[in-house]
Amino acid sequence: MDESIKYVEKNYPQTARAFKSIQHDQYALFCKKQKDYGSFNITQGGDMDNEDDKRFAITGLIIRMNDKMNRLVNLIRKQLAPENESIEDAFQDISIYGIISKIVSENSWGK
Repeated sequence: MDESIKYVEKNYPQTARAFKSIQHDQYALFCKKQKDYGSFNITQGGDMDNEDDKRFAITGLIIRMNDKMNRLVNLIRKQLAPENESIEDAFQDISIYGIISKIVSENSWGK
């Protein structure tokens, strides 16, 4: 096991457990949405072996993350209570989009 993992799990056990639990919850949410949407919601029908199509998919993910970030900034600045999606949900979506972008970049999306 990596020394940094041992260190964190020994010195910050509650934080480590919470992180792992959140990752598990995010994976479950990802799987539910993937089942509903399939892989084409990210690829827009593009070929992820084609660099232009891959860049297009990554750009789409950046736009989605940017929309979430702008929503969060607006809610926090104006001290608004969200009506449709919680702040935690928006953060979770950003995190999942980040993971999806890494999967796309590594040529593993939809495979």
